[in-house]
Amino acid sequence: MIERSSDAMLDMAAHVLYLNREAGAEIALRFVDAVEEALNRLEQFPHLGRVRHFRQSGLRSWMVPGFRRWLLFYLPIKDGIRLYRVIHSAMDLEAQLGGEP
Repeated sequence: MIERSSDAMLDMAAHVLYLNREAGAEIALRFVDAVEEALNRLEQFPHLGRVRHFRQSGLRSWMVPGFRRWLLFYLPIKDGIRLYRVIHSAMDLEAQLGGEP
């Protein structure tokens, strides 16, 4: 099971619009496909990602394949994962995710 937070869905919409505007529809669609591919892999192996120390305890990150500057932040849950955020690595991660608790 893959749950998506409302923040993650808003992040995805913003990234797709940006990529469509800056790189074209084909790249934007490839990004969506790459995110879904990564989420399906993480659903099967939820502990693959790197443990991150932000406000949300248990948060992990994983790079979007083919789009290495974008990171998926997620939480392993029973029977899958919960996508927490999708953030470009150039952004201030502490500002987006909060510091350590």
